Amino acid sequence: MNDRISEFYAKLTEDNDSVGEDLAKRERLTRETIETLRIFTNAFTQGADSFAQRLIVFELDSALLPLLPASAVPTRDVQAYKIRLSVRLIDALVKEMAGVTAIGDERYRPEAVILLAAFAAIAHELAHVAYGHLDRPLDPETKDPKVVRAYESDADRRAGATMIAMYFTDNTRSIISKFGAVESIGDFIEASCLAIVMICLFFQKGHNPRNPSEHYHSPSTRMLLLQDGLAAGLGDHMEDGRLLTAVGVMKANKVVQQLNIASGKELRKLLQGDAADLDLYRNTTVPLIRGIVRELADASPFSLEK
Repeated sequence: MNDRISEFYAKLTEDNDSVGEDLAKRERLTRETIETLRIFTNAFTQGADSFAQRLIVFELDSALLPLLPASAVPTRDVQAYKIRLSVRLIDALVKEMAGVTAIGDERYRPEAVILLAAFAAIAHELAHVAYGHLDRPLDPETKDPKVVRAYESDADRRAGATMIAMYFTDNTRSIISKFGAVESIGDFIEASCLAIVMICLFFQKGHNPRNPSEHYHSPSTRMLLLQDGLAAGLGDHMEDGRLLTAVGVMKANKVVQQLNIASGKELRKLLQGDAADLDLYRNTTVPLIRGIVRELADASPFSLEK
């Protein structure tokens, strides 16, 4: 894993992509973030392995497509899945937050936002595994872009809920506290909402509204799905979960505009929203999700009914 990180930063140096920047500092924080992510992921995979007798392998990849932060695929062994995380994603988040020395009244550190943004990408891939998206029948319908988009949207929403579920695991909560100084549920919600903005900002920078992806909704819609999943997950633990999430979203949107974020123009576009794409989600994608959710649950090796 360390070789992948070294390769990535050596390539940046060779290509002079970051002249004048402190690559050593970026690499150090990237390594720390990835090691912490491994602990998060192991917490999930250990439980999954003991429950479903399936193995989830976590790997680093320095050669994923430029705009692909992570991927999940079954391995040749049908009992195993491989989740691959792009070093480029972590570096992009670190670079984006490089000018941020403190957040608000310094209740938590910028590192918490980087970690949670990266974890949102991992949680999306974990959702593909856990909810049967990778075990669907290989028929022509699954190649329909609208169906693929439904799976991706379902994974986005479930990823938000997974972020909350991990917080309510004692050992995971202690890791977040140690790495990012997140000490309360209120701070965690705000940091998570800010992290969702940051991961969707990563998507926004590669988004072309004139030629949108067939397989994903716009970054603005994906941001809303992650936030809604966060609210739903919090609602499983606290009665006022949706209210707390709404407050967290409001605070995060205000905070992020006050931070020294490198991609200010893209950030404004992200926060403006995409009404047409949101209508597409509601009118086309939601019915597909409702239609396939039972199929997904039945196909999943993690289903309680198996």
